[in-house]
Amino acid sequence: MYLTIQVPEKALAQWVAGLPASVLVVDYERQLEADNFGLRPKAELEAVVRTNWKTVETFMATHQVQSRQWERGVNDPDALDDAVDALLGVESEVLPIASAFQHAIDLARPLLAIPKQERDRYEAFLMLAHRVQTLAPGGFSAHFLNTYADDVFFFSDLVSSQESLAEAVARHEQAGRFNVARALLQFGSVRTLNRRLVAVV
Repeated sequence: MYLTIQVPEKALAQWVAGLPASVLVVDYERQLEADNFGLRPKAELEAVVRTNWKTVETFMATHQVQSRQWERGVNDPDALDDAVDALLGVESEVLPIASAFQHAIDLARPLLAIPKQERDRYEAFLMLAHRVQTLAPGGFSAHFLNTYADDVFFFSDLVSSQESLAEAVARHEQAGRFNVARALLQFGSVRTLNRRLVAVV
């Protein structure tokens, strides 16, 4: 809810009482303060983002996925693929963590107190989660692009070259990325099946 004019206190109380539990009130007139009508300062939401980020970092460290593997993204596609391969083995664990982190960010946007360098790390992780989710058995979803819609390094290694699916699978197998190779085979099989279903229909 955006407050762009002065509103009588009684009306404000009625409006706030009717709002959902998770809501952001932006007061351009500076007539509200923390704890007015039970509202909490937005800084608390950004603190939740940082708490969730610690959970992300702990998970990644536990599974020995180094930050350099996914933070460089488009500048180091092999390292990013290594991270995707590692997380495809534990996608059922990492995707709920990523989803909770995405939700915390959605509630706290815009992130005013968090430096850009830290926000860039968040973006890199969510793009990594998007890649993992796309190749996971559940299939494609744009869930982790809700905040970060620049899909600049999603499958950039396949798009930028004329590499066939078979060549991509062979390359990943040779690099020891067996989870990615298996996922690509499944991904390719689903796409082929979908094309056949469309042709039949």
